[in-house]
Formats: sequence, C-alpha cells, structure tokens
Amino acid sequence: MTSLGIIASSFSASEVLNWISSLESEWLILFDNADGSPELVEKFLPSGNKGNILITSRNPALRRITTNKSSMEVIEMSEETAVDLLLNTSGINWDYNEHMEEAKIIVKKLHYLPLAIDMAGAYITEAHIDFSDFINIYDRYRPKILNHEKFKGVSGYNRTVYKTWEISFKKIFEMSISNEIEDSKAVAKYAIILINICAFFHYENISKSIFERAANYFKENKKLYSYEGIPSYLPSMDVSILNMDELRNWNEWIFTESIELLISFSLIIKNTTKSLYNLHPLIQTYCQDRLSVNEKQLWVLNARAIIVSSVSSKNVMVNNIYENHILSHTMQNMLHDDNIIKSMYYNDIFNILADILKKNYKYKMGEEYRLKIIQKYMEKLVGLQPTFNDSLLSMKNKYLNTKKQVYDAILPDTLRNMNNLASSYVNLGKHRDAEQLRIEVFNLQKRVLGNEHPDTLQSMNDLANSFKNLGKHRHAEQLRIEVLDLQKRILGNEHPDTLLSMNNLAWSYVDLGKHIDAEHLRIEVLNLQKRILGDEHPDTLWSMHDLASSYANLGKHIDAEHLRIEVLDL
Repeated sequence: MTSLGIIASSFSASEVLNWISSLESEWLILFDNADGSPELVEKFLPSGNKGNILITSRNPALRRITTNKSSMEVIEMSEETAVDLLLNTSGINWDYNEHMEEAKIIVKKLHYLPLAIDMAGAYITEAHIDFSDFINIYDRYRPKILNHEKFKGVSGYNRTVYKTWEISFKKIFEMSISNEIEDSKAVAKYAIILINICAFFHYENISKSIFERAANYFKENKKLYSYEGIPSYLPSMDVSILNMDELRNWNEWIFTESIELLISFSLIIKNTTKSLYNLHPLIQTYCQDRLSVNEKQLWVLNARAIIVSSVSSKNVMVNNIYENHILSHTMQNMLHDDNIIKSMYYNDIFNILADILKKNYKYKMGEEYRLKIIQKYMEKLVGLQPTFNDSLLSMKNKYLNTKKQVYDAILPDTLRNMNNLASSYVNLGKHRDAEQLRIEVFNLQKRVLGNEHPDTLQSMNDLANSFKNLGKHRHAEQLRIEVLDLQKRILGNEHPDTLLSMNNLAWSYVDLGKHIDAEHLRIEVLNLQKRILGDEHPDTLWSMHDLASSYANLGKHIDAEHLRIEVLDL
C-alpha cells in the first residue's frame, strides 16, 4: 500500500490526482464526512481502475458515484455494538457486567445513534461522572447536554450532536431566502414546514398520503363544526402548510423535492415501504427542542390540523382504515396536550379527534374530548360555564328556552357528541353514566324534535339498551314496545329499522323469561326477512340462529337442531 505522506501545498489538486492515477501499487483514499454533492466529490476522484476509495457521508445521493453493491447505509446500531462503543469511548476501566444495565439504558435513550453514543462517552469522561450520573443529568437537561461543548465526542468530529443538525437547518434556511431559483426556494421553505410538522407526529411511518389528503379534504373539513362564538382552527390557519399550488391542488412536486432535500441532509429517512418516511427519534427530539414555547404550540396545532384535515366522511370504509393508519400520529401529537396546548379549545379539531379516537376504540381519551366539546356547546347554548357533574341533568329547561336559530346550528352536534359520549361510557363499563346521559338526550330530542323523529327513535333504542345493561328489563321492554309501535306506524312493518326493533323486543322478552312471546316475534321477523331479503342474507341467518335459541329455551331441542343445521348448510 502506498503512503502519500505529506504533499506540498504547491501541488494542485489535479496534479495530485494525476500522480495517484499513475501509481502501479494499490492505494486508498478516504473521504470522511463528505456532505457535498456527487458532482463536487467526483472532481476529486482519481481516474483509472486501480486503488480503493472509501467515502463516509450523510448524503445518500453520493450513491450515484458508485454501485448499489458498493454502498451501505448504516442507520442504527445493535444494542450490543452500541454498548461496546459507549464502554470504549467513556475512557474508564469499567467492570463490564456491573455497568451493563446502565449502559443499555443510556444507548436506548440515545436511540442507538453512533454519533450521540460516541459523544456521550466523551461527556462522561470530561465531566468525571459515572453512568448513573449521566442518566440523571440527561433526563433533566437533555437539550443542554446534547449541545454542550464537552459533548463533542472522541472521534474528532468536533461538533456536538445538536450542532450537527443545526448546521443542516441553517443551510436549508439559507436556501429558502437566498436561492435565486424560485422553485428551489419554495422547496426549501416547504422542507422547513415539513420537518416542523413531522416533529409532532410519531417518528415512524409518516406517509405521503397524510399530506395529500389534508390538502384535498381541507375545504370539506373547514366548513364542519363552524359555529359563531365557538373557535375553530382550520378557517384561520396558515394554508401554506397544506402545500397547494395556484389552482388550490396539492403540489406533489414540491412535496417530493422537499422530502429529497431533507433526506440529503439525513434529517428524514425513506422507509422500505414506498411513500413512508421515518425520523430518527433523536432528530425529532432536536426538532422540538430547537423551538420556543410559542413555536412549539404553533407546530403542535399545525401538525394536528394536518391530521384532522386529512380525514374525510365520504367513504366510510376507506376512511376507517385510514384513521387506523394515522392513530399513532394522533396519539403522539396528543401527548403535548398538557404541557403545550393546555386549555386551548378548537371545535373542529376536538370533534374530529374525538371521532378518530372512537373509531380506534380509545374510549377513555375520547371521553375526555367529548366532555370538553359538550361543555363548550353548553356555554354557547345557555350562556353558562357549567361544572360537568351536574350540567347535563340540570339545564334542560335552559336549553329549551334558547333561541331556535341557536338550536338549528349547535344542538344536533351537541346531541351527537352526547350520544357518542354515552357510547364511550358503555364501552368503559360506566352503564349508570350512560343511562343518565341517554335520558337527557332522549328528553331533549322528544321536546325539540318530537316523538316520531328518527333521531328520537334511535335515542329510545339506545336508552332501552342502557336499561338492559343495568338489569332494568321491564323498563327496556316498555320502551322497545313504544319504539316498535311508532316505527310500524311511521315506517311500516317491513322497514329494516322496524325489523331490528322487533328483534330487540324479542331479546327483552328473553330477559324477562317470556320465551313464548320471543318465539312468536322471532318467527314473524324470520318470515318477513326471508320474503324481503332472501334465505341467504346475513340478517336472515342471524334471525334463524336467534329462533333456534328460542326453541332451545322452550325445550324444543329437535326444532332447534334442525334450524341450526339449516343455518350451517346455508
């Protein structure tokens, strides 16, 4: 191997490269931390097919000057390798087994990032502290530690962890204000917006579709839950975060170029799945720590606005799948409620988040949001700031004295949230609370909408279910008889809602031991469903199953067996 030794400064770069190319023996050139463009690095590569070149860089675009087989991406260390690095760089003669658990805690907190682990070892050495001291200091003063002069590491990199990323941010910011090409300036500006939003998502599986859907459905969501006197966020937010072009369509080109810019600075990583991106957790932490309190508040809300804007009510099945996909980002964003958002209320954000939580079975968190929504609506409806413990059952008359136009605007949404809150209570096993809330909703709907309104009938069914859950089977039976009589008169005997109410009443008969009445009603339901829906419809099959249960309850086991065999055959 040839050693170049010290080359006099009088030689130009091209002369040195020509000399290297002329060597007959093997040689090695190392480009360490080469963060320039591929075009820049290529200028300093010797020609010919001899020798070896090793390049380390945070810029994945440098793959272009070699082959895929000759490049390797190092994203995260294994725990074992990370612990070894920490033990070696801390410069102290540790008892390997004695300090293993503390070392594992430290590398986990640093998310196995080699640069951070190297610098942690240097800090421990410089500050003359042990691993447990470092853990305590890091937990209390993380931003200061990661930007401390002692946190420069032993590798000669000569920058703190945070200083490394700060330089990248500054370069992108300079591009956003000084670039003469407008498109390049726009890309840099949106890259800053993008990284600030992603700072308050979950750091994994950030999808392109979130941003595309937010731009596409923003107009739809902007109009929802917009009531005079109740603040909403979407109508007044800075729409530049939506990345729309002059025709108000999502600008996919700007998004793609901004992502590529962030990837070139190693601030975002492309996932193995197409159109999914990750942030290293420590980079995400830095993105949060670099912001002031007011800036954090703004970007938490902007990230939340992207989430709620991306939800649509048009295709329920597709949207339910999508809302499951964004749950991790929703939950991560909501972690900032107490220390950043605090008492701020925005009607559109709260309503859509509550719906996302409900559809993902997060009933306890959804309950808290419903409470806040209902309180805000009640303040508007009755001009009071109620305490929730007695508000729902004590304000009925004040509700009914409110002007009709206020009802028309707010009451339906209030009742929807009260119904959803009652459903959350049921799922949480709070059946008494659900019953009280459903009684309040039913009384309001009966007075305002009338006994025959579909929403009132649904509330009667819901209340009957609460009675059943509490063992009040006689009350449930009476209410279900009333619902069925109204539906037969309004909707007719063959309407699906009527058939459902007949089935519900049959269950009340079962609860009360009236098995003959349940049998007769289930036979009637089955005959109607066979004629209307056909023998093979799922509702028909369920009715056959229920009737078989009635036969079994009456000791007609042969009839029950025959019917169950028929269901299995179908």
